[in-house]
Amino acid sequence: MGARHSDTEVNPAVTSAEEAWQAMKSAEDAYYRARMAFVAAGPEAVLREQLGGARGRATALRVLADLLPDHTVNLCPEVFEVAVSSERDLALARQVISRVEPARLSRVLPPVVRRFLADEQRDSWQYRRAAELLDLLGQTELLSELVEKANHSKDHGIRDVGRDFGAA
Repeated sequence: MGARHSDTEVNPAVTSAEEAWQAMKSAEDAYYRARMAFVAAGPEAVLREQLGGARGRATALRVLADLLPDHTVNLCPEVFEVAVSSERDLALARQVISRVEPARLSRVLPPVVRRFLADEQRDSWQYRRAAELLDLLGQTELLSELVEKANHSKDHGIRDVGRDFGAA
């Protein structure tokens, strides 16, 4: 069985709050230096790859949360996909994408959402997550497109999403 990590586990080498603080500060300083080197090296290809797999996805999202929103704009299709498909990481993906200015999202989201809507393999859970995300982002025109498509679906669950968000 693998190691389990939680907020209550204690590093036996750290004996006081001050030592714990210094350890956290050192770790944050190291993270900052590594993040700066990562950005300087051109992070988007690695982030794109990590967003596509479960193993590094949460780390990639946390890094994106620390970077300028320009990186999220460039990775909008991948972040959107996580926000509508990953139960574990959807809250963090929503947080990351919501940092982008609404006007910029209005320019980059339409093709992403239209690809989503064109995919007949999408299920009601994904439709609901997409509707929630578009509502959160204030993307009312795209939400209306989703509702229209949902209302004409053969899938009862997807039609429920259309009904639930139709008055939005």
